[in-house]
Amino acid sequence: MPQLLVIAGCNGAGKSSFSQVLSPDAVEVFDYDKHYLGIYQSLIPTEFQETMAHNMAFGELEKQIQEAIDQRQSFSYETNFNSTPLHWPAVFKKNHYEVNKVNKPLS
Repeated sequence: MPQLLVIAGCNGAGKSSFSQVLSPDAVEVFDYDKHYLGIYQSLIPTEFQETMAHNMAFGELEKQIQEAIDQRQSFSYETNFNSTPLHWPAVFKKNHYEVNKVNKPLS
């Protein structure tokens, strides 16, 4: 059964530093901030740059999630749970993924 791993914590907690170690079977961890920053820096500076980068990074997250579900592959992502924290776990659970809670302090 494929698994969903959600690496959650506040900003600066070390999610990006430790996420790959925590991810099972070397599943690549989706780092929204990394995607956002790369897209943001590639755009021409305008008043819409931030919104465009956010929308494009979120679109990439949705694309990768759908590909993982379609291919029945495990998926992992980082979040600070700043909005709708249970949305993606519910989507994966509905698609017969194993979703477990694990508390692993990083320090």
